[in-house]
Amino acid sequence: MSISRQNVETARKTGQEFRSGAVPISEHIEKTISGIQKEEPRNHCFVTLFEEQAHKAAIRVAQKLRSKEDCSLLAGVPVGVDDTMMTRGRRTTCGSGTLEHFIPTFSATAVQKLEDAGMIIVGKLNTDEFSMGSLTQTSFFGPTSHPADETRVAGAAAAAVASGVISCALASDTGGALRQASAGCGVCGIRPTYGAVSRLGLAAFASSMDQIGPIASDIRDCAEILNIISGKDPCDSTSVEIDKIDLSRIDSFSLSGLRIGIPSVFFESDTDPFVKASFHEALDALRSEGAVTETFSLKGLDQAVAAYAVISCAEASANLSRIDGIKYGFRAPEAKTLSEVYERTRSVGFGSDAQKRIMLGNYFLSAERYEEYYLRALRVKALIAKGFASAFRRYDVILSPVSPSLAPKKEPYDTLSMFEEDFFTVPASLAGLPAASVPCGKNPDGLSVGLQMIGPHFSEAKIVGAADAFLRIGGGQKTQGGQK
Repeated sequence: MSISRQNVETARKTGQEFRSGAVPISEHIEKTISGIQKEEPRNHCFVTLFEEQAHKAAIRVAQKLRSKEDCSLLAGVPVGVDDTMMTRGRRTTCGSGTLEHFIPTFSATAVQKLEDAGMIIVGKLNTDEFSMGSLTQTSFFGPTSHPADETRVAGAAAAAVASGVISCALASDTGGALRQASAGCGVCGIRPTYGAVSRLGLAAFASSMDQIGPIASDIRDCAEILNIISGKDPCDSTSVEIDKIDLSRIDSFSLSGLRIGIPSVFFESDTDPFVKASFHEALDALRSEGAVTETFSLKGLDQAVAAYAVISCAEASANLSRIDGIKYGFRAPEAKTLSEVYERTRSVGFGSDAQKRIMLGNYFLSAERYEEYYLRALRVKALIAKGFASAFRRYDVILSPVSPSLAPKKEPYDTLSMFEEDFFTVPASLAGLPAASVPCGKNPDGLSVGLQMIGPHFSEAKIVGAADAFLRIGGGQKTQGGQK
């Protein structure tokens, strides 16, 4: 099965049909849920479906539209939500056995904003355990199948959008999961500036890098969703107010004169030949439209993955200490003492990869190793952030591939290999920068690769404009050999 989204309507168009009355919302939701149920045995994108709640929400939203109440342009549009985000009264597992039956008492701010805007959450999407991974390999519920090849894995949010069962989704991104999932399935995704979207209600992996962002078949849909979920949250001190993206100005965005920087170390990496070829074709396409490209040196990038590994494991070990069998979630029934409750609950409840990262994090934060590992990693993080700040005085955007390889097979992996897949994406995460993933190639087997566009803090509008302009000139539509 090859990925094809030719018949998939954008979320914006679907919303317009609801507002005009051309399509009944309830009918569309019924069709969406039926489509998900039909594809689930193969795709395994959803952990939980909210069939009853979705139908009730469809009735409420339809009534609001009939009453001419002020609603978002995406009111009534079905959306999937990554299962690391809390949904009040609805199961939230975080992809972990320890929270298999957990029902939160509140919704994540981003989720609540979607519902307040009239969007209808149809279910929770499969995820790596506490987001520790990129393509669902560590999920307690098993991996999601790639839409183009069932023997390969994919990020559930991107796979659901690529397969056409939904037109948009919310996902989390720490070291690059949202972007890598989007690239692997040939859809669009945006990781916003750190703080642009509230993290309240997002299960914490690495708090200094975790962010929520949109995935959609169209970059303008991503922008529309980002406008809904972004902004200051009084309950999240790391959140900030940002300017909304003016979609009316996107058509006039010109690639002519756009200054593009490419870190030289990205050309020296061990990258799949097709990924390299697609990236160079993308650069050629941008140059043909008048963009100016230049390679440059950015200190610290060769140490970015190592720094990310140390920082993320350290923060994960601290964040996941709350999963102890006392407050909520699974508790080992055979434990007789408090120490046994902690030990057995965490040994049984967490998967092997989560346990490895927790143990590594404890080691990095130990009194003997704190300066040697954690503080050095923080210095690298600061060095990379400083390098990006300097680079953006010369360049409008910085480009790279999204992932060094094509979608991996469903086979055993190790944690180190997983970190290496983050080579192109972790620098933006460490620096707290916004980054978009857009399709830039597809091989004859239907496996896609993505182009990453990184911008300065709060430059989401510029990134969306550049991404949309790239897609308008045919970026992402080429297959190996240059055929469209």
